[in-house]
Amino acid sequence: MNATPVNYNNLTDKKIVDFPFEWSIPSSVIGNLRQSFSIRPYQKEAFARFDTVWRNRGSIHSSEDADNTGKVSQSTSSHYLFHMATGSGKTLVMAGLILYLYEKGYRNFLFFVNSTNIIDKTKDNFLNSISSKYLFADRIVIGGKVVNIKAVDNFQGKNEDDINVIFSTIQGLHASLNTPKENSVTFEDFESEKTVLISDESHHINAETKRRNELKGDEKNNILTWENTVESIFQSNIDNVLLEFTATIDLSIPSISEKYKDKLIYDYPLSRFRQDGYSKEVMVIQTDLSLFDRAIVSLLMSQYRKEIFHLYGQSIKPVILFKSKTIKDSIDFYNLFVEGLRSLTPKNLLDVLSKIEMTNRDILIRQFGQTEEELRDLIENLQNDFGVSKLLIVNSKEESEGKQLMVNSLEEASNPYRAIFAVDKLNEGWDVLNLFDIVRLHDELESSKSKNKKTTISEAQLIGRGARYCPFQLASSDALYQRKYDDVIDHPLRVCEQLYYHSPYNPSYIQDLDLALEAIGIKEKKGIIRKTEAYHQPKAEKYIIDNSSEEFSFIKLVQSLNLTIDLSEMNKSSILKTNELGHNVDNFSIDVIRFVDFDTHVVRKAINTLPFYEFFNLRKFLPGLGSIKEFMSSSDYLGGLVVNVVGSFQGQNQISLSSKLYIVTNLLAKVEELMRERVCIKVT
Repeated sequence: MNATPVNYNNLTDKKIVDFPFEWSIPSSVIGNLRQSFSIRPYQKEAFARFDTVWRNRGSIHSSEDADNTGKVSQSTSSHYLFHMATGSGKTLVMAGLILYLYEKGYRNFLFFVNSTNIIDKTKDNFLNSISSKYLFADRIVIGGKVVNIKAVDNFQGKNEDDINVIFSTIQGLHASLNTPKENSVTFEDFESEKTVLISDESHHINAETKRRNELKGDEKNNILTWENTVESIFQSNIDNVLLEFTATIDLSIPSISEKYKDKLIYDYPLSRFRQDGYSKEVMVIQTDLSLFDRAIVSLLMSQYRKEIFHLYGQSIKPVILFKSKTIKDSIDFYNLFVEGLRSLTPKNLLDVLSKIEMTNRDILIRQFGQTEEELRDLIENLQNDFGVSKLLIVNSKEESEGKQLMVNSLEEASNPYRAIFAVDKLNEGWDVLNLFDIVRLHDELESSKSKNKKTTISEAQLIGRGARYCPFQLASSDALYQRKYDDVIDHPLRVCEQLYYHSPYNPSYIQDLDLALEAIGIKEKKGIIRKTEAYHQPKAEKYIIDNSSEEFSFIKLVQSLNLTIDLSEMNKSSILKTNELGHNVDNFSIDVIRFVDFDTHVVRKAINTLPFYEFFNLRKFLPGLGSIKEFMSSSDYLGGLVVNVVGSFQGQNQISLSSKLYIVTNLLAKVEELMRERVCIKVT
């Protein structure tokens, strides 16, 4: 598309994000990024937007843009914000913009952030060419010359042909500038030559700005000094550029909106990121199991994913995060876990399996078996894969550098760890992709609503970071970094595109968590169930039909079908008739069979062939349902159904097991069809 020329320096009531842009990305960017990291469409849009803005603003500000102090005013400065979802590859965009601005004459780059952990990760991404996360091509060639990337302490004596990068925390930068030491960076470094400032997780400064009125004394002065340090660097040279990156920006706050009204160059929030298929889907599971039993369930699901990945030729190692409230709790649970797994018996394992939802139990039993010998093999497998040498405790920011390197390289084949024990992990900078299970090990409610809300939001953000998609493909034509099985719900690999959050049984907390997940965009927003009296009962009988105010009883709805199964069609096709039999019934028997009279194992087998009846999916339609067993046997659900069976048999006892399975499977298929048509799915 062709962009209409815009004077971006004079925008006053419009965000830059709204402007028309041209799909032009210089070859210096595309050709010099690592080719195995195929640039995603939204990343290309980020580059194209920046390129359009840069070309329209002119490559360099003139002195006419400066105020009477010689400094560039905020309205005319090269200050831009990229609001991009967690996991969307902001660092790759940074790398591309470094290449872009190098071609425009920039050689000095200052990268700063709030966390040392992110500094270490970014250094690896920018400098370590043997790292799997290295972002640049093996040889960077711009203007016919080979360009090197160098980490420097200051810009004095730099090589003019290199990309020179200072990596620093904002706290360290402030200290270096205000208490200079030999070879450290100084304000003069930024005054004499133009510099590109790259602020990662830049919302921290804004968050502190919002809290200024709440702070007092030295704390307030320190925050203002950090912000002033960045502002002083930026304003020290008329040609300096400030690029901000964050996944968390609240533009509903007037002061934040005002600050970025002409600086927000690209807005790609988590909701769009998930809708475009670039994240795992989140499954929130609540059980009333003990801590250790809940951990065992996560181990079984993790091993199941590992087996499925292996079956499809994918050497991916699923990882579990065990999250505690305090360091003491984390250490105590670690010891409990190690001892419990060491002494695990087939009886213990069967006991755990008996307590979990039927569909998952049957899936796990089919995969691993249930005889004593099979269970012993499974236990040995778990003890090997989750032995002490495969467990990592990372409970504080002060953990050793070696642990930080291990926790940041969990996807590597050489990394042995399968489980992380932590209090505050999945914070900014932890880019683990092969995390598939988060186990919440505490269920204490906070003493006030505000604290409880803060905890819930924090937990939602943790889940959002853990939902980064783990890339894999079965064929070269498959999307590598996007979900592939949203519409193939019975595909075994679908569970490998999901993140399970294992929580204690606490419906109120889960409801709040779902709302928090919707708010950050990691779960799709849905309508709210009208809370009738029946909503609060164990068996929810009333639901909204076709978005109208009409209400219905599940059992009355399906009973109205007058269901008839024709066994003569069994070997032809799966036909479920509702009224007309379609042949001369004189040659056939007709019997009325109650659903509860079908053998339980036949019903279970039929349910297991239809993914719609996975318990967690079924609860979306029937929020008051307590279990699959209740759904099968209760007169309010399937237990209240009757079916007319037509065929050449003499009484129910003459119907074969295969015919019974045929009847039940077709009956369930018709019920599923009706439920999808008539029930408006809502969040409980």
